[in-house]
Amino acid sequence: MRRRFVLGSVLLVLSFGFASYSLMHYLLTSRLSKELPEEIQRDGRLVQRLFMHSALRFVDQVQDRAAHESVIGVFGGLDERGRRMRAHEAANRVAAWFQDPTRRGALGKPELVVMTDNAGKVIARDRDPNRLAGASLLEELSGLRRALRTGRAVHDVWVRDGEFAPLQTVIAPIRSDRGGPMLGTLIVAYGLTDGAIGEMAELVNRDIALVIGGDVAASSLPKAKVRALEKAFENPALGAFLEPERAQEDAPTFELQLEGKNYLAIARLLPRTRSAPTVAVVLADKAEALAPVRTANSIWVLTFLFTLIFGVFAWIVVNGVLIPIEEMEEGLLTILSGGMAHRLSVRNEDLAGLAYRINQLIGVAAGEDEDEVAAPASSWSSSMMATASERREPTPTQPAAPKEPIDDPDLAAALGAQPEDEYLSRLFREYQEVKASVGEDASQISEERFKERLLASAAGIAEQFEVRQVRFIVELDGGRVLLRPVLIR
Repeated sequence: MRRRFVLGSVLLVLSFGFASYSLMHYLLTSRLSKELPEEIQRDGRLVQRLFMHSALRFVDQVQDRAAHESVIGVFGGLDERGRRMRAHEAANRVAAWFQDPTRRGALGKPELVVMTDNAGKVIARDRDPNRLAGASLLEELSGLRRALRTGRAVHDVWVRDGEFAPLQTVIAPIRSDRGGPMLGTLIVAYGLTDGAIGEMAELVNRDIALVIGGDVAASSLPKAKVRALEKAFENPALGAFLEPERAQEDAPTFELQLEGKNYLAIARLLPRTRSAPTVAVVLADKAEALAPVRTANSIWVLTFLFTLIFGVFAWIVVNGVLIPIEEMEEGLLTILSGGMAHRLSVRNEDLAGLAYRINQLIGVAAGEDEDEVAAPASSWSSSMMATASERREPTPTQPAAPKEPIDDPDLAAALGAQPEDEYLSRLFREYQEVKASVGEDASQISEERFKERLLASAAGIAEQFEVRQVRFIVELDGGRVLLRPVLIR
């Protein structure tokens, strides 16, 4: 029974902990799995807006430089060589202006600054005045045609195979004055770098890869994962998500695996990238997205703690309550089997009073079955059975069965004359001494509990026999310690 109680308590806590963990794990997993596709959709839209915001800021700055007199002055009445040198110098000044760290909103040094005429041919660029000079950019940079046609600044992505990486580009028309004829264009370009995309990825708290024509142009991913991503998109089923027509506002999410990790991704076409349609692939690591589920593991810690607490509590209950009760049960079985001389003895102070009362009842029951006459009063152990130094010697004509109260006026007078506190203390001492003399455990009941139960028993007997008061004496009968009531009328 002890083991069953302890194991039952532990299993109860473990079962509750397991049920709590399973429920919490299921609810968190279900909620996060449902929310992740919605979050990745929002993140895809956010990346588009961030890119648009940076593009508009970039456009404003290029327009500002295109309206500067040093840029407009390039188109003064000079020969071709003089115009080229002046355009080269103006392009270098524009590059320095963008790079100036003291200027608010500085973007750093541009990858390329080019000035063209109104036909789309390069006049000169920064760094090297002869490189690209005379080349027409209308075919490779569709945004240039649009800027020349509409007269408005255009943002685009410029790819020149074998010469430079994809460039985020702004083409701003150059006019002699507001509303005047178009003289040419100013083109400023920055590389689509991993660093720039990494900053955007930090804002979104997702990994981002910019894909142009199936190749990753820039990303926040490690190089090994970039190669794995490019290889994954070789699969036609996944590559189809990168098609500009599909990577629109209603683009669906899709799953892919990179280096053994599962990702949920969405492909979004970035705005103002007409020359080289650029798709931003936003990736969410599913394991990281479900990381809050690990908070459910704290339930196991609490389960272990409560298991320990309940185990200790169960052990205390077993040793303090169940074992004494078992001992009392075994003692009662012994008595019921005929061992009437056996008496209950327990270590639990709370149960000692019960054991004492049971012992008392057993003694009374045993006395009822006996034909023997009670021993004379001189055999009773009481130091206050006489009013003076001499003991009272009752005559043999005072038989009384052990169960029956003693109705002796002289003894009653002697006991009744003693103050109650003194009487109770003396009786407890005598009871302990007689118990010890016959080899019984004398510490099974405290003095306070002894007095409490004695007064309760006296009140019951007094009511039963309709007497004023009942007091007790200690009697040793055949090796049994009895408390005999004395009626005080």
